[in-house]
Amino acid sequence: MLPKISYVYDRKHNRKIEACVYYEGKRRYLATGVTVPEGATYTNGMVSGCKTAPSLNKVLSSSMNILLNQLQQMIE
Repeated sequence: MLPKISYVYDRKHNRKIEACVYYEGKRRYLATGVTVPEGATYTNGMVSGCKTAPSLNKVLSSSMNILLNQLQQMIE
């Protein structure tokens, strides 16, 4: 069984994006280090509406790749 990974936005009402890993009936939240600025929006896995959106989206993309690689190594 492979883990399910998704992003969760504003879980604790602090405008932060976390990665949620669900595996074998357990759920873990991992920090991505991305905070959505005031006035910006987060929809469909992308930050938009601010000047720093491209760099924030790049951080989200790279953190997802790193997380997938680490989980794949752990499962093997």
